[in-house]
Amino acid sequence: MEQPTQSKAELSAEELVDNENRSSLAKLLSQAIGVDITRITIPVSYNEPTSFIMRVAEATLHNYLLKIADQVYEQDKDLALLYVSMFAMSSFAVCAQRVSKPFNPLLGETFEYVDEEHGVKFFIEQVSHHPPIAAAVLDSEHFKMEVFHEVKTKFTGNAVDAEPLSRARVTLKTSGAQYTYGGIHSTCHCILVGRMWLDVHGDIKIEEIGTTRVCNLTATKCGWFSRGWHEVSGQAQDTDGNVTFQIEGKWNEVINATRKIAGPKLVRSGSPKTFPAGVIPLDKTFNDIPDFEVGVPTPVWENITIVCEEEPYCTWNMTDFARKLCFFDDKYRAILPPTDTRLRKDRMALEEKDYATAAVEKLALEEEQRRQKRIREVKGEEWEIKHFVVCIGCGMEREREIRQRMDSKK
Repeated sequence: MEQPTQSKAELSAEELVDNENRSSLAKLLSQAIGVDITRITIPVSYNEPTSFIMRVAEATLHNYLLKIADQVYEQDKDLALLYVSMFAMSSFAVCAQRVSKPFNPLLGETFEYVDEEHGVKFFIEQVSHHPPIAAAVLDSEHFKMEVFHEVKTKFTGNAVDAEPLSRARVTLKTSGAQYTYGGIHSTCHCILVGRMWLDVHGDIKIEEIGTTRVCNLTATKCGWFSRGWHEVSGQAQDTDGNVTFQIEGKWNEVINATRKIAGPKLVRSGSPKTFPAGVIPLDKTFNDIPDFEVGVPTPVWENITIVCEEEPYCTWNMTDFARKLCFFDDKYRAILPPTDTRLRKDRMALEEKDYATAAVEKLALEEEQRRQKRIREVKGEEWEIKHFVVCIGCGMEREREIRQRMDSKK
């Protein structure tokens, strides 16, 4: 299959991986065909200064879509499902031009982020090392999202396949309506030879719990000459099985929806705002969404990727939001727990582009994690999850003390 044409920005991260690094990685992976890549130590030159749990936080950037779903639910339940579905797809757009690998989280590693301006709080904990599983919660006045995040990876020769085992549950707070959906496959191609590029493909189903309202979406697998790359299509159906919206577009650019049957006329509470071009509309509300006329393709969501131009983040083609997530100063030391990703010494060294120190610190952290595991095995102890509890049939639930601690930071 011919490699898709990529922008210069997409190639900047790959240029870090020189021929010598690729040669050493090839020797490392030569006996790893079909093996879970999370069990393999990858050279730090392939990393960016984030961890996988930070990537989960980054994927929630377009959470204003959930706010709109909450605001519109009582007037148009089918439209609410559409906006929840767009949020599910928007989570993949943050990685559309990123091929660098985040650090694997350590067991018990945490990350939290509070967007005071928009009233959104995020917290995540790595609750299992093998298999790698994280539990997270995204909370605001309008919605709550709980995530059980697990990805099974496999090296296939010159690519890494990621099979999603994740599950998310979204609660709209005004109505109490709940939705659930899983993940979607992704493949990073040309790990050893060629220009690295990412393909997201497969099916994702977004269901409203307690009803038969559902949205089925399919991301097309990239074919010859880039055919189908980034394309997504699908349908939303009401409780009677009628198609309410036909959906098509590109998950890294814009997704349109065509209303198939007439819906209720929205009663808006204010005048629509105008958002500047190139700015992510985080303040968007249901007053600002378009009218969905029957038979008219209408943009539901547009991906506005603001790539950070600052050093060193532009080295890895990181977004401006990713840079904000990495931000750290000394006042944070009195607030953040020692388990926070931002305090990892290997991540901090890589952020300074000190690859040698990053490699040494990464090895030291991994060795300490193995040492702690041996101690627990000798004592016959199990790892204790700190901030979540496992509820059979209801996913991962946040514990009270963590919510209180984050509420105190408002």
